[in-house]
Amino acid sequence: MSAGCLVIGSDTPPVREVISSGENGLLVPFFAVEELAGRVIEALQEPTKFLAIREAARHFVVDHYDAEQICVPRMRRLLDLKSSPRGYWPGRPASELLEKDTRRVSRNSSP
Repeated sequence: MSAGCLVIGSDTPPVREVISSGENGLLVPFFAVEELAGRVIEALQEPTKFLAIREAARHFVVDHYDAEQICVPRMRRLLDLKSSPRGYWPGRPASELLEKDTRRVSRNSSP
């Protein structure tokens, strides 16, 4: 996704967390081998048909997984939580704790 490639993945919960079918990638049912093959053939035969999806995928990854602005600050926050005297609070989702001090990067913002 970061390289602007078309991603064709399985329509399963972990993959759906990142890919919205038809928006920033394509999803096919997990055991639908024929459908997967068809999508791959279609993507190879008509690469320009999926240009908007590829561009959206790139923007999504930059906005949500930028190493400097998103991933590293989240890892630091997680390490701070783990090493703090209070530690993390059981029953409270880690995502809630990590979101507190992070910010999303806008596609239009400069680094």
